[in-house]
Amino acid sequence: MIRRSPIRRKRSKPRRGKQIIRLHGAEMTALRDACMERDGGRCVVCGSRNKLAMAHIHAKRNGGDTLDNVRMLCHFHHTAEHAYGKEFKKPCPPKPVMIGPGC
Repeated sequence: MIRRSPIRRKRSKPRRGKQIIRLHGAEMTALRDACMERDGGRCVVCGSRNKLAMAHIHAKRNGGDTLDNVRMLCHFHHTAEHAYGKEFKKPCPPKPVMIGPGC
């Protein structure tokens, strides 16, 4: 029986001449620790130290799991980034539906 090592590196199919690095296990933990140390253990947007999460700057398929493609965000900004995008701008409200003559 062949056992798989908990430390493994997956490489997806190459896109446009480069391979995407995907980390798992101890390598991902090492990346998270390096990111935490680089960012000083604070959210890069507001400086909070509460409930930090590592977030990708570019999509995983464009940048992979590398130190220059991740940053630390607090829970609030990580959630807001997923809802509103990198600029944290609310999307425009939908236009009102006109019902009646002249529609």
